[in-house]
Amino acid sequence: MAEIRLDNIRKTFGKVVAVQDISLTVPDGEFIVLLGPSGCGKTTLLRCIAGLEQVDHGRVFIGGRDVTGLAPRSRDIAMVFQSYAVFPHMTVFDNIAFGLHMQKQPSAEIKRRVQAAAGLLQIETLLDRYPAQLSGGQRQRVAVARALVMEPAVLLLDEPLSNLDAKLRLRMRTELKRLHKMVEYTIVYVTHDQVEAMSLADRMAVMNQGVLIQEGAPLEIYNRPQNVFVAGFIGSPPINFLKARLMEKDGDLFVATQDFALQLPPDRAARARESARSNDVVLGIRPQDVHELARVGWTEGDNRIRATVDVIEPLGDAVVVTVVTGEGSLQITLPADTRAQVDQPLELVVDVNRVHLFDPQTEEAIF
Repeated sequence: MAEIRLDNIRKTFGKVVAVQDISLTVPDGEFIVLLGPSGCGKTTLLRCIAGLEQVDHGRVFIGGRDVTGLAPRSRDIAMVFQSYAVFPHMTVFDNIAFGLHMQKQPSAEIKRRVQAAAGLLQIETLLDRYPAQLSGGQRQRVAVARALVMEPAVLLLDEPLSNLDAKLRLRMRTELKRLHKMVEYTIVYVTHDQVEAMSLADRMAVMNQGVLIQEGAPLEIYNRPQNVFVAGFIGSPPINFLKARLMEKDGDLFVATQDFALQLPPDRAARARESARSNDVVLGIRPQDVHELARVGWTEGDNRIRATVDVIEPLGDAVVVTVVTGEGSLQITLPADTRAQVDQPLELVVDVNRVHLFDPQTEEAIF
């Protein structure tokens, strides 16, 4: 049993509150990602779990055991840092085996565990090499293997892929996902990369300014962000935010910007009428939820936008297009074979079942 439970964890550095009264439960075997911008407190929270930082308030439980006052070595955890932290004068085998030697494990047990971990990370042919003879991705695998041989209850990963190039990050994400499926450790992973978080996590915990804002499955958070911060942080390209007002017309409810108005479907109109504190709202439209009218055809309701193409950014499998809608602009994602051309008009359709509304004062989601 390796459940992690955090009860009202608070950590300060002088007058700076790095972690503000966070409570979080990580079930046994879950891969949870702590996600947020630099300085949000995610690494500090990870270090509190590890025992590298002593909490000012609250309790840390691992496997049902209160470990708040215990040293890191007594918490049954292993940690992989952003830097590889491998010993340059040791072979890969000795790097992986270092912790086991410190525990004075028998030689046969050390060999068994090192070979098993190396096999999982697909570095068994590298055991006689030195770190200088390895690529960045291989050195990172050595660091992960060194943590795995300790057979910890909990594996803590602090931005382990940030020093790798884009291709290696993609490959290592796949390896970590495969690894978790095989070993089923409880994993807490820290990153500021929302694409990395979305692809790896069973569940995400989004943080900002030391506060846990929202937790849930990746697609749940993407589709139902709790506030403006979460909606803006999750998604690539980022969501479009526009000032808007709710307007009634012939019994229908519209959300109107300075350049266009979208008719809300009945269920969303009902929620807006019930939850909006005023007619002023913030409209959120994700780039992926805007389509070319010529491609999808007419849909019920008034959800069209007439725009002019400003900038086209080809990405290979898709195109990011910036369009001017009058006084404002939108970023949208279109298929690679779009006929959109710079400075030419473009008729668009918005999927109004996927737009978001936020309260402009509290920044909390209306839907």
